[in-house]
Amino acid sequence: MNEVLKQVSAHIEFFGYSVQYEQGVLKAQHTTKPSFSVHTLAGGVLFRALFTLGKGATDNRGELLDFLDRANGMTIVSRYHTLEQTMAIDAWYPASYTKASFGTFFEQYLADMQGPGTAFLPLTNKLFS
Repeated sequence: MNEVLKQVSAHIEFFGYSVQYEQGVLKAQHTTKPSFSVHTLAGGVLFRALFTLGKGATDNRGELLDFLDRANGMTIVSRYHTLEQTMAIDAWYPASYTKASFGTFFEQYLADMQGPGTAFLPLTNKLFS
């Protein structure tokens, strides 16, 4: 595990996540917050949370694209996009770790994952249930 992944691992454990390192990927799970993985990429690390698309998303592609567009319009550090039958929420963090800057980034990543789902709750329920 490289140095930035070690630092990220220790920091997200502080937020209550359990962390496993497997095949070059850091996997983080929490009892009440979204799970995600962390991958080394382009001089930093990529955070990726995956959510399975429901029948409502596959049957209503236009509404899914509307949700993604609206979500991307309100997030700060993240981007929403689809990968086959899943939705991904990605965010990239540079390898220059400091506790303060990472803490700010990570809190915003968590907010970016929660905000659109809450703001568009009826549509979220339709697409991901």
